[in-house]
Amino acid sequence: MSTDEKLVILTDSPSLQSSPVKLDGPNYLAWSRSCLLFVKARGLQEYLIGKSSKPKITDSTFSQWDSTNSLVMAWLINSMQPHISKTYLLLDIAKKIWNAATLTYSRVGNDAQIFEIRNKVHGTKQGELTISQYFAELSGLWQKLGCYQDFQANCAKDAEKFQKIIKKERVFYFLAGLNTEYDQIRVQVLGKTLFSSLHMAYSYVQ
Repeated sequence: MSTDEKLVILTDSPSLQSSPVKLDGPNYLAWSRSCLLFVKARGLQEYLIGKSSKPKITDSTFSQWDSTNSLVMAWLINSMQPHISKTYLLLDIAKKIWNAATLTYSRVGNDAQIFEIRNKVHGTKQGELTISQYFAELSGLWQKLGCYQDFQANCAKDAEKFQKIIKKERVFYFLAGLNTEYDQIRVQVLGKTLFSSLHMAYSYVQ
């Protein structure tokens, strides 16, 4: 057993939950991201997304693997609502729990979910929000959209071009939703020779 795994097993309790929010279905995105960060911080991501496979019971590494796998399983189970966690209790590997939850709740490529988020983006305006609140709201929606859209470019050049288009569209959305008192700044940002990134546009408006 490595020093790092000894440290994890000795200091981390199975009763810990790997996410500050418990999986209830609709909150899968926040839950999965939080769980993965928690497990990665302990150097055990191989038990969720890597190639750590169950060794034979006669293998000298089995005891170490079994203890660590059970710990990660407990973290996941304790980070789910009871009505969800009970469906995974009989699985024997942490990766099986992780994959099953992903298949059930991830909704990657779900057109209805993508449509809903896009509608929220189109409907988001500054209104009574502060600049920072408005920026945070849009940024959060775009991050969700990026997770649900399963786009794979055929080559690196296509991916780069696509990202440039997306970044420019987001600047347009951000500027268009600003209140009228920012009209002059909007014109200045759009008139720059070097087109601003979203964060640069935000910094000009602040």
